[in-house]
Parts: sequence; structure tokens; C-alpha cells
Amino acid sequence: MSLPPQFSGHRISGKADAKHTLELYLDYVCPFSAKIWKQVYENVLPFLEKEHPGQVQ
Repeated sequence: MSLPPQFSGHRISGKADAKHTLELYLDYVCPFSAKIWKQVYENVLPFLEKEHPGQVQ
């Protein structure tokens, strides 16, 4: 399912017409969430863009 237009400003990477949507629910003040976000941003997102270009937003 694609991202609804009203939330398109919150898209981190990927095309608007991508087949898959990765959603994360993190707490901005939680140290554990900060660690998860760092791993996702530095490792998961680059891997997905490399292995599945344009298919995940």
C-alpha cells in the first residue's frame, strides 16, 4: 500500500509509487528507539535501496 498523500512529506526514501511501504513507529525521547533509528538509517535503508531500488518507500 502506498503512502497517503497527506503524509508524503514524512517519506524518508523511495519513490511515491513504490510497491512496498516500510513503516516505523519510534518514540522520539526513547534511547532504544534512537539506537534502532540509527541502525535503520545507516544499514537497512541503504541495503533496501541497493537490493530493491525503487520498490520500497
